[in-house]
Amino acid sequence: AHDPKRVKHKWLKSPFLPEFPESELYNIIRGRVVNFDVVFSGWYSDEPEEYYEEKLGKLKIKIKGEAEPSKSVRSSQDWNVAYSLFSRAMRFAFPHRLDELDDYGNFIHQKFAQNVSKYHSRVIAFDKAIRKQVSQRRDLQLTDFDQFSDLYEGHFSLSGCCVNEEWSSGTSK
Repeated sequence: AHDPKRVKHKWLKSPFLPEFPESELYNIIRGRVVNFDVVFSGWYSDEPEEYYEEKLGKLKIKIKGEAEPSKSVRSSQDWNVAYSLFSRAMRFAFPHRLDELDDYGNFIHQKFAQNVSKYHSRVIAFDKAIRKQVSQRRDLQLTDFDQFSDLYEGHFSLSGCCVNEEWSSGTSK
């Protein structure tokens, strides 16, 4: 977007904007990866988003949202809640991506179904890695599954660089 503040302001006035943490709208507008922990925490919070301050030397920055999410995505059910909210917000912003979002959601659901629950954290990390890569490369879509084989290997093979020692030894977090 050419003017993210203006886009966000316009969106916030829309009666059709789905429930979604305001702090994460900028990530959608700017094409950045959305933090599902923030989205998931926001879903269960009964408090409005508040500002917190960060200091960088003498500079104070006010940021809307939580400094740290109060909940994190740890299971397929948690991921489903966060993805559902993310998908609705993305459809609002980019209606032409409806099929991509549906197909990607099905792709990740298949990964959850193909792995026992103690390995669902790998699926969650795999999803995050895909969304990050897509946000950094404008030539990729979430449904370019063949482009993610390196990420798949890294997250699911026993010798994968993203496989935590706890996972490979058979214990879960």
